[in-house]
Amino acid sequence: MNYQVSDTKKEDFRKYLERNGIVDALTKILVGLYEHPDKPENPLEFIKQFLGGPGDADVEVLKAENRDLRRHVDDLTARVDDLTKRLIAAGITPPPVPAGSSLAGAGAGDAAAKSGVGEVGVTGGDAVVGAGESGAAGVPPPTAG
Repeated sequence: MNYQVSDTKKEDFRKYLERNGIVDALTKILVGLYEHPDKPENPLEFIKQFLGGPGDADVEVLKAENRDLRRHVDDLTARVDDLTKRLIAAGITPPPVPAGSSLAGAGAGDAAAKSGVGEVGVTGGDAVVGAGESGAAGVPPPTAG
């Protein structure tokens, strides 16, 4: 009985592999490896490349790039936080804070309260000067970079 169950499972698995093209793909890979004039020093790397996956070197390059980009995002987030605090200190209501910032989730009033600066109101129909204008309320315009 146990022997039949084992054979049935194996047959089902074989059919599954055939149905999904795995048997054909593996056959092509092995034929490609067999017919390769110079046998590769690292057959596993050959198989990865044959399947279109990234090689070991590609993965390391991508990991390094990912680390650099995460550092850059952290730097930019810190800059946004700093500029937002400077706007609040200058009495300017900052634009919405992007997600990921240490001030995220804080509305303009909440951010002002955190900084100890009161909210800026609009009086007599005059609008509050936005951060896009150079030198507004003593805050220098952002520098490129």
